[in-house]
Amino acid sequence: MISLPNFGPPPLFSRYVRERPAPANAFSVFGGSWVTQVAGMPAGHRTLMDDERLAWLIDKAGGVDGARVLELGSFEGAHTAMLESHGADVTALEGNVGSFLRSLVLKNHLGLRSNFLLGDFTAFLDDPGASYDYVLASGVLYHMSDPVGLLDRIARATDRFGLWTQVYDETVPTRGLHARLMIDRTPEIVDDGGHPVRLYKHRYILPWMRGFVWVTGFLGGPETYAYWMPLEDIEAVLRRRGFALTVRHDETPQGPAALIDARRV
Repeated sequence: MISLPNFGPPPLFSRYVRERPAPANAFSVFGGSWVTQVAGMPAGHRTLMDDERLAWLIDKAGGVDGARVLELGSFEGAHTAMLESHGADVTALEGNVGSFLRSLVLKNHLGLRSNFLLGDFTAFLDDPGASYDYVLASGVLYHMSDPVGLLDRIARATDRFGLWTQVYDETVPTRGLHARLMIDRTPEIVDDGGHPVRLYKHRYILPWMRGFVWVTGFLGGPETYAYWMPLEDIEAVLRRRGFALTVRHDETPQGPAALIDARRV
């Protein structure tokens, strides 16, 4: 349970909305921090509720109708809505408070049945009872300070999962000034059962920025850094854990990415 000093409610939660009650009011609370496009609502610009990447993963999995699905990182609930529309019984985990609250706004607006929980999904996966028909890990691996540990936890929790992540490719220049400044080009090597795994450190902030407050809408992990993995290292880690993989290469403004359907053999 989270315990905080009682200094009274933060300004956001002490506001009164004096307009006539309407669905758009809840979306407006978060202003420009929305990413997901929601029809008729003052939200974002990305069509995540009709995401072709997730449709591909669901198709490769043979559908999720009736499946108990664990979603790691609900973000704003768009993929949760897609999973539910395909018949899944979804438990969606989100550690970022703003993203979690926006997920609840979308849940209320769409009348979703899915269960959203706030907290660290790595701790949730450490529960020995964590077992699901399917796990979705979209947009989370490259935000982890221990990505190999996350892959290991997912492998223990399910026999089938879908993954979308940015990957490190030393042959492709990373795009954008931020990425060039923040990503180390020399890997750190960690041991995975006698096999080396390369990790490339990605800093969200530089040391001289530490005194500044995070900007509204920050999209990243809970630490000030994360590690990106080359695709071949991700594949090797998963194959060592008994998974057969179907991989599709993807491309984003930040550089190479990949979709991975994994099933235990």
